[in-house]
Amino acid sequence: MAVRIRKDRKTIVCAAESLRMPGDCYLDDDVHYTLSVDLSVLACIGVDGNGADLWAFTATNLMDVRVRSYGYSEKRNDSLR
Repeated sequence: MAVRIRKDRKTIVCAAESLRMPGDCYLDDDVHYTLSVDLSVLACIGVDGNGADLWAFTATNLMDVRVRSYGYSEKRNDSLR
């Protein structure tokens, strides 16, 4: 399912169940799947007043997720300097 990140960058809604608003950032199915399933940084938190699914980022620091998902370590990073 595709999602829209609203202009406030805090509200994330199901794209199929919501109207497009100026300033929305559209994430297609593949990007949404990667964020929610592969990286587990996007999770459904309920529905809005119109019945559209609401989503939220679960990670406070997305850099930590990138490091975890690609298997980098401090030791490996230090050796590259």
